[in-house]
Amino acid sequence: MSEETITINGLDLDAIIDELEQWFSFLNTVIGIMSFTLALACLGTNTPAFNALLSVIIVILAVEQQKRFYLEKVRKLRKSAKKNETADLILEGFESRHLSTIKIMLRLPMYWLGFGLLICIMISPQVFNGHPLLIEYFNL
Repeated sequence: MSEETITINGLDLDAIIDELEQWFSFLNTVIGIMSFTLALACLGTNTPAFNALLSVIIVILAVEQQKRFYLEKVRKLRKSAKKNETADLILEGFESRHLSTIKIMLRLPMYWLGFGLLICIMISPQVFNGHPLLIEYFNL
């Protein structure tokens, strides 16, 4: 028994899944590592929270810039789903299987670690104002 390829309006579902895998790989290896590196660099400055804010802006801009290269087929599937009920059903199943919150959390550990650390540094003065550990170890 051979596996059937599903095509919707010229879009191959396997190609969409491959595109999503490349996107997740980019987020993990590039954005995750960049965010973690920026977070560590921010800790070495006199104003880590402000520098983390600037770094978060840069990371968000980098992610937004790269979306157009990685998610073109997903956008086309979403556009087809607005006009075609079969495409809409396939999109729902695709999102449920590949883009659920839990799946995204589990498949992007380096991204969440790096970006999460950067966010924590950015909000630390407001959340942990004057906590002795932050002052002593992280100069926050």
